[in-house]
Amino acid sequence: MTTLFIVPEGVIYYSDLKDWLRAIKTDAVLLTTNEKRIGKEKLLSDYPFCHVETFDNYYSNGLIEVRAMELHKQYKFERLVTVTEFDIIRSAMLRDELGIEGQGLDSANHFRDKFLMRDLACKAGLASPKYAKVNNVIDLLKFLQRVDLPIVVKPRDLAGTVGANVLKTEEDVEQFLSQRADDIHKSPTGSISETFVKGLMYHVDGFIHNGKEVVMLPSKYNNDGFAFFKGENLGSHALSDSNPLKKRLNDFARKICFEVLPTPQNMVFHLEVFHTPDDELVMCEIASRLGGGRINDTVKAVTGYDIKMGFVEAEANKGLEVIEQHQQPSGKLAGWLTIPQKEGTIEYIPEECPLEGVIGYRLSGKAGDKFDAPSTMGFNLVNFVIEGETELEVANRMEGAAQWFDETTIWITSQEESASA
Repeated sequence: MTTLFIVPEGVIYYSDLKDWLRAIKTDAVLLTTNEKRIGKEKLLSDYPFCHVETFDNYYSNGLIEVRAMELHKQYKFERLVTVTEFDIIRSAMLRDELGIEGQGLDSANHFRDKFLMRDLACKAGLASPKYAKVNNVIDLLKFLQRVDLPIVVKPRDLAGTVGANVLKTEEDVEQFLSQRADDIHKSPTGSISETFVKGLMYHVDGFIHNGKEVVMLPSKYNNDGFAFFKGENLGSHALSDSNPLKKRLNDFARKICFEVLPTPQNMVFHLEVFHTPDDELVMCEIASRLGGGRINDTVKAVTGYDIKMGFVEAEANKGLEVIEQHQQPSGKLAGWLTIPQKEGTIEYIPEECPLEGVIGYRLSGKAGDKFDAPSTMGFNLVNFVIEGETELEVANRMEGAAQWFDETTIWITSQEESASA
């Protein structure tokens, strides 16, 4: 039996070699990015891959599908593993075309397309904002005629608030139409417009194996995705057992995964939910992939399950009955925090974090690096994993970590560079 992996090298790099050796019990072929964090030679010599090919322009490179189909003639793949959001659709299409078990295109579309998932949730009786497909300006104007502001306009199948716009006033609408109307077409499937939902944002992350729940963990965001582009931090912390929202959010996730959407037998998922002032839970969106930031490390710290590697193990090995815990849970709560770069050049950045409760600290920059303002949530300058005894302690430690990093890191702003030139 041979398994095909269509996975960026960074996904492999950020998990230990021993975890990949443990997870893959079959022959494995890898189609991956040309990042050279690990390198093709080491991927072949140290990792459990018998054949590796790297690609430039990975996410838009159609030769990956070409090579997958050509290699299938030789290897007769029985499983296909993918982890990232932008690989989900092409991998589903390959499974359907090659007759490989796993998430097919219908399921993948319902976990990628915000209109399709919203439509099924609404039909199932879940609380929902008013919504409509928006393929052009006329569609948006028709929607505005039947709802009150504020509204959200966002691409149907992009991630991380890319292309999303919140229109609160008539001035916002006019500015959007005059300057950013092309955002409607950022996705080939068009956009969706929804009435704005007031409330706090939570997320539930979990792993389903053989159609059954293995683990679910609800968490509360400390901010929203739009704040990241304003230079503010983003993170979340897990809910305690005593928090009454924990059970409600888990039950909400179970209903969506097991009753509403066409969930595959094996799936890792990231569900975002609003908790409104009148105590309703409203789905924001759900994806059949790992949550961003250090969500996986947070889940592992709290539950003992590495849901990324558990999913890899489940998908790679046909007939696997049980996924074991990857480590003993700490018995504490945990959270994660990510901080974007500023516009300018780093003069000094701390290489280690001495703060109490910080169990993970990862940098994506060094002294001398120059950055533009944040343009995507896919990149962050630093991220933390932080643990504590209570939700309040974790939240306070997250706030303290953000303050420490801001006070410790030294930047030369673009304006200062210009003035000294």
